[in-house]
Amino acid sequence: MMDAIMGAVGGVRAAIDAVRGINAKLTAVEIAEVKQVLLERLGEAQIALGDARENLQTARDQLRTLEAEVVRLKDWSAEAENYALADTGRGAVAYLPKGVEPSPKSGAWLCPHCFADFKKSHLIPEDRGSYWVLRCHPCKFEIITNGRKLDQKGR
Repeated sequence: MMDAIMGAVGGVRAAIDAVRGINAKLTAVEIAEVKQVLLERLGEAQIALGDARENLQTARDQLRTLEAEVVRLKDWSAEAENYALADTGRGAVAYLPKGVEPSPKSGAWLCPHCFADFKKSHLIPEDRGSYWVLRCHPCKFEIITNGRKLDQKGR
């Protein structure tokens, strides 16, 4: 962007030099030639200023995007404070709201992979016959837990 501004300033300087040259010229033909050069330099300066304006707008858009990202990350940091890693069973860990007792069948587990990507995705308990699996449907992550299948009487 500074190059564009410097180009515009250079174009204006060249135009000023051309005006000074007009004052030094004696004939109408020479004046016409200098005027043509002056118009060309002013056109170049306008193009350079237009480029600088576009670059400035692009930089402003990028700044707005980055500011929104900072707000989103601050909001996520505040939300993440409500969760802690907990053992799901066989040494694997997932996020659980602070104060919630770990249970393989709990629907409160959050996927650690999605959590690292600033997303909250619940691990869904699935009965696989002799054991339970906590599964994240968005990223397909699975954790086999220590839970075992209970019969209908709860034994």
